[in-house]
Amino acid sequence: MFPLPAGNMEFQIHGFGIQEEYRLGMVRRTLGLPNEYLLVMFQTPVKFNQQDMQENSIVLIPPGTPHSFGLENESWTHSWLMFSCKNRKLPPEIRENFYPMLLPHLNYLAELNEQHILDGHLIDSIIHNILHTFTLQNKTCKHWNDRIAKTLPMLLQNGKTPSLEKLAKSAGLSVTRYSELFKEIYNISPIQYRLHALLTEARKLLLDSDMTIAEISDELGFFSPYYFSRQFRAKFGIPPRQIRKKEPFSPATEK
Repeated sequence: MFPLPAGNMEFQIHGFGIQEEYRLGMVRRTLGLPNEYLLVMFQTPVKFNQQDMQENSIVLIPPGTPHSFGLENESWTHSWLMFSCKNRKLPPEIRENFYPMLLPHLNYLAELNEQHILDGHLIDSIIHNILHTFTLQNKTCKHWNDRIAKTLPMLLQNGKTPSLEKLAKSAGLSVTRYSELFKEIYNISPIQYRLHALLTEARKLLLDSDMTIAEISDELGFFSPYYFSRQFRAKFGIPPRQIRKKEPFSPATEK
């Protein structure tokens, strides 16, 4: 269904992919993309234009910019969004590496696409939200970005949710300051960030494994299967038992 007729909409989406795995090899575009921006998050370390990129690095590649990324001899994983702007160039301050905020937006985009309710107004809203988030990140001192980002592995580990006191102490901050900076950088609270990540992982396990709902709930550290099911339905609109009745989502193929 991409691209949608632009009309008066500011953006058009030409494709997206979520956690796509490449067994081996590089993506190489010696002339870049003619008219599209490419926003990429690397879920694994890769080479980008011969530079080492860490896990969860994000790059925005403007139209006409030559680029290459991937690994020659190892598998690697990335998520991506390809879009164009109508009569507008994006500001240079977002052409940098950022921490992982692309995936939640792409998952939301996938849900809307799967339900056939994605239109131009929603596309504008989603991309504006992405760019707004990155602009906020750029305005926040990299020193604080790094300190908050170092707490993510602790926040996202399976099992009992770590306390804000423990997370703040790990970052060398007060609880209040940690919570303020986290929300400024990631646009949601630490607890919301963790819940979103766990539910996204749960959805993947429901589609890609034969684990029971109780096993997934226990594996990801939810209080009970009932609580897990309630949170899952609140996020995705259907209970977990129904997600397996649907065809697994197949993202658009990258150019």
